[in-house]
Amino acid sequence: MDNLLAPWNLDALRSGVFAQALPAGRMLQQVAVADIGAFAAHVIDNRARFINTRVDFASDELTSEAMVDIASRVSGRSIRYQQVPLDAVRAYNSDLAVMYEWLDRVGYSADIPAIRTMAPYVAWHRFEDWAREQDWSVIR
Repeated sequence: MDNLLAPWNLDALRSGVFAQALPAGRMLQQVAVADIGAFAAHVIDNRARFINTRVDFASDELTSEAMVDIASRVSGRSIRYQQVPLDAVRAYNSDLAVMYEWLDRVGYSADIPAIRTMAPYVAWHRFEDWAREQDWSVIR
């Protein structure tokens, strides 16, 4: 079970499984690491605009089911979603369980269209954009 607890775990993906402790239909906001860096640069370049301002940002929002559908199509591999019981996560890592509880109960709520308008020079990768940039040969 431990090998299923790390999202996008290569061993699990090689066996055709993406697992996490969220319902398959739960919407989840996310952001590509490249977009975090690009937005940080945007904030630094426009620091006067962002002083004393908190900005929640994400570049896409989709379900785990949608993520595995995209990853399967883009990678050419059949990947299925498996929900991991929260108790198994808690036994493995209590902090990780708290994170999944929060994601399931509250989750992120960035205004994605507003963020795209606020920083139009950031690429703002959708999950499919990110997936197309990955080297999927590592799971074949």
